Amino acid sequence: MGLLTSLVTGGPITAMEGTPGPINDYWYESIGGGITQSGERVTPESAMRLSAVYACVGLLADMVGTLPLLVYQRRPDGGKDRARDLPIYDLLRRRPNAYQTAKEWRSMGQEHLLLRGNFYNRMLWDRHGDLAQLVPLHPDRMTVKLLDSGRRGYTYRPLNGLPEALTQDEVFHILGRSRDGVQGCSVIEYAAESIGAAKAQEGFAARFWAQGMEGHLAFVAPNALSETARKNNEQALQQRLGGWRQAHKAVLLEGGLKPERLSVSGRDSQYIESRNFSLGEIARFFRVPPHLIGDIEKSSSWGRGIEQQTIGFVNFTLLPWLATFEQAVDAVLLPEAGDFFAEFLVDALMRGDMAARAASHAIYVQNGVLSENEVREQLNYNPRPGLDEPRRSMNQGRGPDPNAPAPSDTTGPVPTDPQESARLREIVIQAAGGAVRAEIVALRAALKRGPDRLAERITGYYGQHVELLAERLRLDATTARAYCAAHCAEVLERGLDALDEWEDEAPAALAALVLEGASA
Repeated sequence: MGLLTSLVTGGPITAMEGTPGPINDYWYESIGGGITQSGERVTPESAMRLSAVYACVGLLADMVGTLPLLVYQRRPDGGKDRARDLPIYDLLRRRPNAYQTAKEWRSMGQEHLLLRGNFYNRMLWDRHGDLAQLVPLHPDRMTVKLLDSGRRGYTYRPLNGLPEALTQDEVFHILGRSRDGVQGCSVIEYAAESIGAAKAQEGFAARFWAQGMEGHLAFVAPNALSETARKNNEQALQQRLGGWRQAHKAVLLEGGLKPERLSVSGRDSQYIESRNFSLGEIARFFRVPPHLIGDIEKSSSWGRGIEQQTIGFVNFTLLPWLATFEQAVDAVLLPEAGDFFAEFLVDALMRGDMAARAASHAIYVQNGVLSENEVREQLNYNPRPGLDEPRRSMNQGRGPDPNAPAPSDTTGPVPTDPQESARLREIVIQAAGGAVRAEIVALRAALKRGPDRLAERITGYYGQHVELLAERLRLDATTARAYCAAHCAEVLERGLDALDEWEDEAPAALAALVLEGASA
Protein backbone atom coordinates (compact mmCIF):
# COMPACT_ATOMS: atom_id res chain seq x y z
CA MET A 1 0.00 0.00 0.00
CA GLY A 2 1.43 3.35 -1.01
CA LEU A 3 1.66 6.39 1.19
CA LEU A 4 -1.11 8.28 -0.65
CA THR A 5 -3.41 5.22 -0.58
CA SER A 6 -2.78 4.78 3.13
CA LEU A 7 -3.67 8.39 3.86
CA VAL A 8 -6.90 8.17 1.84
CA THR A 9 -8.07 4.78 3.04
CA GLY A 10 -6.87 5.11 6.61
CA GLY A 11 -4.87 1.91 6.32
CA PRO A 12 -1.56 1.28 8.12
CA ILE A 13 1.56 3.01 6.92
CA THR A 14 4.49 0.63 6.91
CA ALA A 15 8.15 1.51 6.63
CA MET A 16 9.55 1.51 3.12
CA GLU A 17 11.92 -1.29 2.27
CA GLY A 18 15.52 -0.38 3.00
CA THR A 19 14.69 2.51 5.34
CA PRO A 20 17.55 2.97 7.87
CA GLY A 21 16.84 2.16 11.48
CA PRO A 22 16.42 4.83 14.16
CA ILE A 23 20.05 4.62 15.29
CA ASN A 24 21.53 4.45 11.81
CA ASP A 25 24.12 7.15 10.92
CA TYR A 26 21.89 8.18 8.01
CA TRP A 27 19.67 10.24 10.31
CA TYR A 28 22.64 12.13 11.79
CA GLU A 29 24.36 13.25 8.60
CA SER A 30 24.36 16.92 7.52
CA ILE A 31 21.65 16.59 4.90
CA GLY A 32 19.06 19.06 3.64
CA GLY A 33 16.70 20.58 6.14
CA GLY A 34 19.36 21.60 8.63
CA ILE A 35 19.78 18.19 10.33
CA THR A 36 23.20 18.01 12.01
CA GLN A 37 25.25 15.08 13.23
CA SER A 38 23.95 15.67 16.75
CA GLY A 39 20.46 14.94 15.41
CA GLU A 40 19.32 18.53 15.98
CA ARG A 41 17.64 20.57 13.28
CA VAL A 42 19.34 23.98 12.97
CA THR A 43 17.49 26.93 11.47
CA PRO A 44 18.05 30.68 11.97
CA GLU A 45 15.12 30.79 14.42
CA SER A 46 16.23 27.78 16.46
CA ALA A 47 19.84 29.01 16.49
CA MET A 48 18.77 32.35 17.95
CA ARG A 49 17.34 30.52 20.97
CA LEU A 50 20.92 29.73 22.01
CA SER A 51 22.33 32.47 24.20
CA ALA A 52 25.73 32.45 22.44
CA VAL A 53 24.19 32.92 18.98
CA TYR A 54 21.75 35.53 20.24
CA ALA A 55 24.57 37.46 21.92
CA CYS A 56 26.87 37.37 18.86
CA VAL A 57 24.15 38.34 16.40
CA GLY A 58 22.77 40.99 18.74
CA LEU A 59 26.21 42.53 19.34
CA LEU A 60 27.11 42.83 15.66
CA ALA A 61 23.63 43.97 14.63
CA ASP A 62 23.56 46.65 17.33
CA MET A 63 27.06 47.88 16.47
CA VAL A 64 26.30 48.22 12.75
CA GLY A 65 22.96 49.81 13.54
CA THR A 66 24.40 52.32 16.00
CA LEU A 67 27.25 53.67 13.86
CA PRO A 68 26.20 56.50 11.51
CA LEU A 69 26.43 55.75 7.78
CA LEU A 70 27.21 58.97 5.91
CA VAL A 71 27.73 59.92 2.28
CA TYR A 72 30.73 62.07 1.31
CA GLN A 73 32.06 63.76 -1.82
CA ARG A 74 35.79 63.74 -2.47
CA ARG A 75 37.36 67.20 -2.86
CA PRO A 76 40.05 68.01 -5.44
CA ASP A 77 42.60 68.52 -2.64
CA GLY A 78 42.01 65.00 -1.32
CA GLY A 79 39.67 66.01 1.50
CA LYS A 80 36.01 65.16 1.78
CA ASP A 81 32.72 66.96 2.49
CA ARG A 82 29.41 65.51 3.61
CA ALA A 83 27.07 65.27 0.63
CA ARG A 84 23.99 66.59 2.43
CA ASP A 85 22.39 67.73 -0.84
CA LEU A 86 21.98 64.17 -2.12
CA PRO A 87 18.57 62.61 -1.32
CA ILE A 88 20.32 59.36 -0.39
CA TYR A 89 22.14 61.18 2.45
CA ASP A 90 19.01 61.57 4.61
CA LEU A 91 17.73 58.19 3.48
CA LEU A 92 20.76 56.41 4.97
CA ARG A 93 21.23 58.81 7.87
CA ARG A 94 17.67 59.06 9.20
CA ARG A 95 14.79 57.12 7.60
CA PRO A 96 15.27 54.59 4.78
CA ASN A 97 11.55 53.79 4.53
CA ALA A 98 8.19 54.79 5.93
CA TYR A 99 8.28 52.55 9.01
CA GLN A 100 11.93 52.14 10.04
CA THR A 101 14.65 54.37 11.41
CA ALA A 102 18.15 54.12 9.99
CA LYS A 103 19.33 52.25 13.08
CA GLU A 104 16.51 49.69 12.83
CA TRP A 105 17.17 49.21 9.12
CA ARG A 106 20.92 48.65 9.51
CA SER A 107 20.44 46.34 12.51
CA MET A 108 17.92 44.25 10.59
CA GLY A 109 20.25 44.14 7.59
CA GLN A 110 23.18 42.91 9.66
CA GLU A 111 20.99 40.28 11.30
CA HIS A 112 19.81 39.06 7.89
CA LEU A 113 23.43 38.83 6.72
CA LEU A 114 24.49 36.80 9.75
CA LEU A 115 21.50 34.45 9.87
CA ARG A 116 20.67 34.15 6.17
CA GLY A 117 23.63 35.57 4.25
CA ASN A 118 21.66 38.16 2.26
CA PHE A 119 19.99 41.53 2.83
CA TYR A 120 17.40 42.42 0.15
CA ASN A 121 15.62 45.76 -0.31
CA ARG A 122 13.02 46.87 -2.82
CA MET A 123 14.05 50.26 -4.23
CA LEU A 124 11.18 52.71 -4.59
CA TRP A 125 11.56 55.97 -6.55
CA ASP A 126 9.72 59.27 -6.35
CA ARG A 127 8.26 61.24 -9.28
CA HIS A 128 11.55 63.14 -9.69
CA GLY A 129 13.47 59.92 -10.25
CA ASP A 130 15.21 60.04 -6.86
CA LEU A 131 15.44 57.04 -4.56
CA ALA A 132 12.67 57.50 -1.98
CA GLN A 133 12.61 54.27 0.07
CA LEU A 134 14.54 51.09 0.73
CA VAL A 135 11.99 48.48 1.82
CA PRO A 136 13.46 45.22 3.25
CA LEU A 137 12.38 41.93 1.69
CA HIS A 138 12.56 38.72 3.71
CA PRO A 139 15.46 36.55 2.48
CA ASP A 140 13.54 33.28 2.96
CA ARG A 141 11.00 34.36 0.33
CA MET A 142 13.58 35.44 -2.28
CA THR A 143 15.13 33.35 -5.05
CA VAL A 144 18.15 34.64 -6.99
CA LYS A 145 19.73 33.34 -10.18
CA LEU A 146 22.36 34.58 -12.61
CA LEU A 147 20.85 35.45 -15.97
CA ASP A 148 22.45 34.94 -19.39
CA SER A 149 23.04 38.70 -19.51
CA GLY A 150 25.42 38.41 -16.56
CA ARG A 151 23.04 40.22 -14.21
CA ARG A 152 21.03 38.86 -11.31
CA GLY A 153 17.35 38.03 -11.57
CA TYR A 154 15.11 37.92 -8.50
CA THR A 155 11.81 36.18 -7.73
CA TYR A 156 10.05 37.31 -4.56
CA ARG A 157 7.12 35.43 -2.99
CA PRO A 158 5.08 37.83 -0.82
CA LEU A 159 2.88 36.63 2.02
CA ASN A 160 -0.18 37.40 -0.06
CA GLY A 161 -0.32 37.26 -3.83
CA LEU A 162 1.62 35.67 -6.64
CA PRO A 163 5.43 35.55 -6.97
CA GLU A 164 6.93 38.71 -8.44
CA ALA A 165 9.89 38.91 -10.83
CA LEU A 166 12.32 41.74 -10.08
CA THR A 167 15.39 42.97 -11.91
CA GLN A 168 18.77 43.87 -10.51
CA ASP A 169 17.83 47.55 -10.92
CA GLU A 170 14.89 47.12 -8.53
CA VAL A 171 16.65 45.26 -5.70
CA PHE A 172 19.37 46.60 -3.43
CA HIS A 173 21.18 43.41 -2.49
CA ILE A 174 23.97 43.10 0.08
CA LEU A 175 25.74 39.73 0.13
CA GLY A 176 27.55 38.15 3.02
CA ARG A 177 30.30 35.61 2.39
CA SER A 178 29.49 34.01 -0.96
CA ARG A 179 30.60 30.94 -2.89
CA ASP A 180 29.28 32.01 -6.29
CA GLY A 181 28.91 35.80 -6.13
CA VAL A 182 25.16 35.49 -6.70
CA GLN A 183 23.89 34.64 -3.22
CA GLY A 184 25.50 34.93 0.19
CA CYS A 185 25.98 32.16 2.75
CA SER A 186 24.97 32.66 6.36
CA VAL A 187 27.19 32.10 9.35
CA ILE A 188 24.53 29.68 10.61
CA GLU A 189 25.09 27.47 7.58
CA TYR A 190 28.78 27.07 8.37
CA ALA A 191 28.32 26.87 12.14
CA ALA A 192 25.42 24.40 12.00
CA GLU A 193 27.35 21.51 13.57
CA SER A 194 28.60 23.58 16.50
CA ILE A 195 25.14 25.06 17.03
CA GLY A 196 23.56 21.61 16.78
CA ALA A 197 25.93 20.29 19.41
CA ALA A 198 25.10 23.21 21.69
CA LYS A 199 21.38 22.61 21.16
CA ALA A 200 21.83 18.94 22.02
CA GLN A 201 23.58 19.95 25.23
CA GLU A 202 20.72 22.32 26.06
CA GLY A 203 18.26 19.47 25.47
CA PHE A 204 20.36 17.17 27.61
CA ALA A 205 20.30 19.70 30.43
CA ALA A 206 16.53 20.08 30.22
CA ARG A 207 16.05 16.32 30.19
CA PHE A 208 18.55 15.94 33.00
CA TRP A 209 16.54 18.19 35.32
CA ALA A 210 13.16 16.93 34.12
CA GLN A 211 14.12 13.38 35.03
CA GLY A 212 15.53 14.49 38.37
CA MET A 213 18.54 12.15 38.24
CA GLU A 214 22.22 12.32 37.38
CA GLY A 215 22.44 9.40 35.00
CA HIS A 216 20.68 6.34 33.66
CA LEU A 217 19.73 3.83 36.36
CA ALA A 218 18.59 0.24 36.18
CA PHE A 219 16.76 -1.50 39.03
CA VAL A 220 17.61 -5.18 39.35
CA ALA A 221 15.29 -7.65 41.11
CA PRO A 222 16.62 -10.92 42.53
CA ASN A 223 13.59 -12.80 41.20
CA ALA A 224 11.00 -12.30 38.50
CA LEU A 225 8.29 -9.77 39.37
CA SER A 226 4.62 -10.13 38.92
CA GLU A 227 2.84 -7.79 36.54
CA THR A 228 1.23 -5.97 39.47
CA ALA A 229 4.58 -5.49 41.25
CA ARG A 230 6.18 -4.24 38.06
CA LYS A 231 3.48 -1.62 37.54
CA ASN A 232 3.62 -0.51 41.18
CA ASN A 233 7.42 -0.08 40.99
CA GLU A 234 7.22 1.87 37.73
CA GLN A 235 4.59 4.18 39.18
CA ALA A 236 6.66 4.79 42.33
CA LEU A 237 9.79 5.53 40.31
CA GLN A 238 7.98 7.96 38.02
CA GLN A 239 6.60 9.84 41.01
CA ARG A 240 10.01 9.97 42.66
CA LEU A 241 12.15 10.71 39.59
CA GLY A 242 9.71 12.85 37.62
CA GLY A 243 11.57 16.17 37.80
CA TRP A 244 13.66 18.27 40.16
CA ARG A 245 10.58 19.18 42.24
CA GLN A 246 10.40 15.55 43.37
CA ALA A 247 14.04 15.46 44.50
CA HIS A 248 14.97 14.17 47.97
CA LYS A 249 11.69 12.27 48.41
CA ALA A 250 11.85 8.70 49.60
CA VAL A 251 10.70 5.88 47.33
CA LEU A 252 9.35 2.47 48.30
CA LEU A 253 10.07 -0.37 45.86
CA GLU A 254 8.78 -3.92 46.00
CA GLY A 255 10.54 -7.18 45.30
CA GLY A 256 13.99 -6.26 46.62
CA LEU A 257 14.94 -3.97 43.75
CA LYS A 258 18.47 -2.51 43.84
CA PRO A 259 19.68 0.39 41.65
CA GLU A 260 22.66 0.08 39.31
CA ARG A 261 24.10 2.95 37.24
CA LEU A 262 24.38 2.38 33.48
CA SER A 263 26.14 5.61 32.49
CA VAL A 264 28.44 8.22 33.96
CA SER A 265 27.01 11.23 35.77
CA GLY A 266 26.74 14.71 34.32
CA ARG A 267 29.66 15.79 36.48
CA ASP A 268 31.86 12.89 35.37
CA SER A 269 31.17 13.61 31.71
CA GLN A 270 32.44 17.19 32.20
CA TYR A 271 29.15 18.59 31.02
CA ILE A 272 29.89 22.16 32.08
CA GLU A 273 33.25 22.15 30.29
CA SER A 274 31.65 20.88 27.08
CA ARG A 275 29.04 23.62 27.18
CA ASN A 276 31.75 26.26 27.61
CA PHE A 277 33.61 24.76 24.66
CA SER A 278 30.49 25.06 22.50
CA LEU A 279 30.13 28.71 23.50
CA GLY A 280 33.70 29.40 22.39
CA GLU A 281 33.16 27.54 19.11
CA ILE A 282 30.09 29.60 18.26
CA ALA A 283 31.85 32.85 19.16
CA ARG A 284 34.74 31.83 16.88
CA PHE A 285 32.41 31.41 13.89
CA PHE A 286 31.11 34.94 14.42
CA ARG A 287 34.65 36.23 15.16
CA VAL A 288 33.45 37.74 18.44
CA PRO A 289 35.77 37.65 21.49
CA PRO A 290 34.08 35.45 24.12
CA HIS A 291 34.38 38.15 26.79
CA LEU A 292 32.10 40.41 24.73
CA ILE A 293 29.25 37.89 25.03
CA GLY A 294 29.67 37.28 28.74
CA ASP A 295 32.34 34.55 28.87
CA ILE A 296 34.77 36.33 31.19
CA GLU A 297 36.81 33.20 31.90
CA LYS A 298 38.58 33.45 28.55
CA SER A 299 41.13 36.16 27.84
CA SER A 300 41.62 37.92 24.52
CA SER A 301 44.83 37.99 22.48
CA TRP A 302 43.94 41.43 21.12
CA GLY A 303 45.39 43.31 24.08
CA ARG A 304 45.18 43.35 27.84
CA GLY A 305 43.17 46.55 28.27
CA ILE A 306 39.55 47.21 27.36
CA GLU A 307 40.75 49.91 24.94
CA GLN A 308 42.97 47.54 22.94
CA GLN A 309 40.41 44.75 22.95
CA THR A 310 37.74 47.12 21.64
CA ILE A 311 40.03 48.38 18.89
CA GLY A 312 40.89 44.78 17.97
CA PHE A 313 37.20 43.88 17.74
CA VAL A 314 36.57 46.89 15.50
CA ASN A 315 39.51 46.11 13.19
CA PHE A 316 39.16 42.35 12.83
CA THR A 317 35.41 41.76 13.19
CA LEU A 318 33.39 44.91 12.63
CA LEU A 319 35.25 46.69 9.80
CA PRO A 320 34.76 43.87 7.23
CA TRP A 321 30.99 44.03 7.77
CA LEU A 322 31.02 47.83 7.55
CA ALA A 323 32.96 47.63 4.28
CA THR A 324 30.32 45.23 2.95
CA PHE A 325 27.61 47.84 3.56
CA GLU A 326 29.73 50.74 2.28
CA GLN A 327 30.74 49.14 -1.00
CA ALA A 328 27.20 47.96 -1.74
CA VAL A 329 25.95 51.53 -1.26
CA ASP A 330 28.77 52.89 -3.44
CA ALA A 331 28.09 50.45 -6.26
CA VAL A 332 24.29 50.68 -6.39
CA LEU A 333 22.88 53.76 -4.68
CA LEU A 334 25.34 56.59 -5.36
CA PRO A 335 25.77 58.58 -8.60
CA GLU A 336 28.59 57.38 -10.83
CA ALA A 337 29.77 60.97 -11.40
CA GLY A 338 30.91 63.29 -8.65
CA ASP A 339 33.26 61.00 -6.70
CA PHE A 340 30.73 60.17 -3.96
CA PHE A 341 31.29 57.41 -1.38
CA ALA A 342 29.66 56.06 1.79
CA GLU A 343 31.51 55.65 5.06
CA PHE A 344 30.65 54.64 8.63
CA LEU A 345 31.85 56.85 11.48
CA VAL A 346 33.96 54.63 13.73
CA ASP A 347 36.08 57.32 15.37
CA ALA A 348 34.33 56.96 18.72
CA LEU A 349 35.17 53.23 18.87
CA MET A 350 38.83 53.80 17.98
CA ARG A 351 39.52 56.37 20.68
CA GLY A 352 41.83 55.49 23.53
CA ASP A 353 41.45 56.36 27.19
CA MET A 354 41.27 59.95 28.37
CA ALA A 355 45.02 60.30 28.95
CA ALA A 356 45.95 58.96 25.50
CA ARG A 357 43.31 61.07 23.78
CA ALA A 358 44.43 64.22 25.57
CA ALA A 359 48.07 63.58 24.59
CA SER A 360 47.20 62.94 20.93
CA HIS A 361 44.98 66.01 20.72
CA ALA A 362 47.75 68.15 22.19
CA ILE A 363 50.23 66.84 19.61
CA TYR A 364 47.84 67.46 16.73
CA VAL A 365 47.13 71.02 17.85
CA GLN A 366 50.76 71.87 18.56
CA ASN A 367 51.90 70.64 15.15
CA GLY A 368 49.13 72.32 13.19
CA VAL A 369 47.37 69.07 12.18
CA LEU A 370 44.06 70.10 13.79
CA SER A 371 42.68 73.40 15.02
CA GLU A 372 41.38 73.77 18.55
CA ASN A 373 37.81 73.94 17.27
CA GLU A 374 38.25 70.70 15.32
CA VAL A 375 39.36 69.02 18.54
CA ARG A 376 36.43 70.57 20.41
CA GLU A 377 34.09 69.16 17.77
CA GLN A 378 35.50 65.65 18.33
CA LEU A 379 34.91 66.10 22.07
CA ASN A 380 31.31 67.21 21.39
CA TYR A 381 31.97 70.80 22.53
CA ASN A 382 30.78 73.93 20.77
CA PRO A 383 33.41 75.99 18.83
CA ARG A 384 34.94 79.16 20.23
CA PRO A 385 35.78 82.34 18.32
CA GLY A 386 39.31 82.62 16.98
CA LEU A 387 40.16 78.90 17.17
CA ASP A 388 39.30 77.84 13.62
CA GLU A 389 42.77 78.05 12.03
CA PRO A 390 45.49 75.46 12.78
CA ARG A 391 48.71 76.74 14.30
CA ARG A 392 51.76 77.24 12.09
CA SER A 393 53.87 75.38 14.66
CA MET A 394 53.84 74.75 18.37
CA ASN A 395 53.25 77.82 20.59
CA GLN A 396 52.87 80.11 17.56
CA GLY A 397 49.94 81.94 16.03
CA ARG A 398 47.39 80.58 13.57
CA GLY A 399 47.70 80.81 9.80
CA PRO A 400 50.00 83.12 7.88
CA ASP A 401 51.03 86.31 9.70
CA PRO A 402 50.55 89.31 7.36
CA ASN A 403 52.63 91.54 9.64
CA ALA A 404 55.61 89.21 9.73
CA PRO A 405 58.85 90.78 8.42
CA ALA A 406 60.27 89.62 5.13
CA PRO A 407 62.81 86.81 5.45
CA SER A 408 66.37 87.98 5.73
CA ASP A 409 69.06 86.99 3.24
CA THR A 410 71.58 86.51 6.06
CA THR A 411 71.97 83.13 7.72
CA GLY A 412 73.40 84.41 11.01
CA PRO A 413 76.94 84.78 12.20
CA VAL A 414 79.45 82.44 10.65
CA PRO A 415 82.53 81.41 12.62
CA THR A 416 85.61 83.09 11.20
CA ASP A 417 87.89 80.12 11.93
CA PRO A 418 87.02 77.16 9.63
CA GLN A 419 88.78 74.67 11.94
CA GLU A 420 86.84 75.95 14.95
CA SER A 421 83.58 75.70 13.01
CA ALA A 422 84.25 72.10 11.95
CA ARG A 423 85.26 71.14 15.49
CA LEU A 424 82.10 72.69 16.93
CA ARG A 425 79.96 70.86 14.37
CA GLU A 426 81.61 67.51 15.19
CA ILE A 427 80.96 67.98 18.91
CA VAL A 428 77.32 68.86 18.29
CA ILE A 429 76.80 65.86 15.98
CA GLN A 430 78.27 63.48 18.58
CA ALA A 431 76.08 64.92 21.33
CA ALA A 432 73.00 64.77 19.12
CA GLY A 433 73.81 61.16 18.19
CA GLY A 434 74.02 60.22 21.86
CA ALA A 435 70.66 61.84 22.59
CA VAL A 436 69.03 60.07 19.63
CA ARG A 437 70.48 56.68 20.65
CA ALA A 438 69.16 57.12 24.18
CA GLU A 439 65.77 58.06 22.73
CA ILE A 440 65.66 54.99 20.47
CA VAL A 441 66.65 52.61 23.28
CA ALA A 442 63.93 53.98 25.55
CA LEU A 443 61.28 53.79 22.83
CA ARG A 444 62.19 50.23 21.81
CA ALA A 445 61.75 49.16 25.43
CA ALA A 446 58.38 50.91 25.60
CA LEU A 447 57.16 49.26 22.37
CA LYS A 448 58.23 45.80 23.53
CA ARG A 449 55.94 46.11 26.55
CA GLY A 450 52.95 45.82 24.25
CA PRO A 451 50.06 48.07 23.22
CA ASP A 452 48.51 48.42 26.67
CA ARG A 453 48.84 52.10 27.71
CA LEU A 454 51.48 52.60 25.01
CA ALA A 455 50.43 56.16 24.21
CA GLU A 456 50.65 57.11 27.87
CA ARG A 457 54.17 55.68 28.17
CA ILE A 458 55.42 57.36 24.98
CA THR A 459 53.99 60.79 25.78
CA GLY A 460 55.31 60.56 29.32
CA TYR A 461 58.80 59.82 28.07
CA TYR A 462 58.80 62.77 25.68
CA GLY A 463 57.63 65.06 28.46
CA GLN A 464 60.94 64.31 30.20
CA HIS A 465 62.99 64.21 27.00
CA VAL A 466 62.33 67.93 26.44
CA GLU A 467 64.34 68.72 29.57
CA LEU A 468 67.19 66.43 28.46
CA LEU A 469 67.50 68.21 25.09
CA ALA A 470 67.44 71.61 26.72
CA GLU A 471 70.08 70.60 29.29
CA ARG A 472 72.50 68.58 27.15
CA LEU A 473 72.19 70.31 23.79
CA ARG A 474 71.14 73.78 24.92
CA LEU A 475 68.05 73.69 22.69
CA ASP A 476 65.51 76.38 23.45
CA ALA A 477 62.27 75.11 25.00
CA THR A 478 60.10 75.82 21.95
CA THR A 479 62.37 73.92 19.55
CA ALA A 480 62.78 71.03 22.01
CA ARG A 481 59.02 70.66 22.46
CA ALA A 482 58.41 70.81 18.71
CA TYR A 483 61.05 68.11 18.13
CA CYS A 484 59.56 65.86 20.82
CA ALA A 485 55.98 66.39 19.67
CA ALA A 486 56.87 65.46 16.08
CA HIS A 487 58.80 62.34 17.11
CA CYS A 488 56.04 61.31 19.55
CA ALA A 489 53.39 61.49 16.84
CA GLU A 490 55.57 59.59 14.36
CA VAL A 491 56.45 56.71 16.69
CA LEU A 492 52.81 56.31 17.76
CA GLU A 493 51.84 56.06 14.10
CA ARG A 494 54.69 53.96 12.65
CA GLY A 495 56.22 52.14 15.60
CA LEU A 496 59.55 50.38 15.05
CA ASP A 497 59.76 51.47 11.40
CA ALA A 498 60.23 55.06 12.54
CA LEU A 499 63.05 54.06 14.91
CA ASP A 500 64.93 52.26 12.14
CA GLU A 501 64.97 55.44 10.05
CA TRP A 502 65.96 57.64 12.98
CA GLU A 503 69.20 55.73 13.52
CA ASP A 504 70.53 57.12 10.22
CA GLU A 505 68.72 60.43 9.84
CA ALA A 506 67.76 61.80 13.25
CA PRO A 507 71.29 62.65 14.60
CA ALA A 508 72.05 64.98 11.68
CA ALA A 509 68.59 66.57 11.84
CA LEU A 510 68.88 67.19 15.58
CA ALA A 511 72.40 68.59 15.17
CA ALA A 512 71.10 70.97 12.50
CA LEU A 513 68.50 72.27 14.96
CA VAL A 514 71.17 72.83 17.60
CA LEU A 515 73.52 74.64 15.19
CA GLU A 516 70.67 76.72 13.81
CA GLY A 517 69.76 77.82 17.31
CA ALA A 518 73.37 78.60 18.16
CA SER A 519 73.81 80.77 15.07
CA ALA A 520 70.57 82.70 15.56
